[in-house]
Amino acid sequence: MRAAVCRRPGLYVSAPVDCSLLLTACPFARVPGRTLWCTTLGAGTLYGYLLHGFVLQSSRFDYWYDQAWTHTPGGEGILPFAAGGLITLMHTRIAHVRSRPEG
Repeated sequence: MRAAVCRRPGLYVSAPVDCSLLLTACPFARVPGRTLWCTTLGAGTLYGYLLHGFVLQSSRFDYWYDQAWTHTPGGEGILPFAAGGLITLMHTRIAHVRSRPEG
């Protein structure tokens, strides 16, 4: 039995990269030229997406996951709401202003 050999391996390598570039460019094509309610919502979502990484890293360094109460049913019920509240706070104007670089 002979193994199949791809005659055009470059196509299989470049196709995922090309698709990812296309999917990255699509939201930029949808950005309106003027300020709308969706641009404010998108900016808030972007701040929440980018800033939550700092919270996750600090939770790992401070061993938040090793606390006993986080593994109880009450802790597992409270933590998603606390995380949702934290992301909501990251959408506020205060988080936007405080996370901007000085200058």
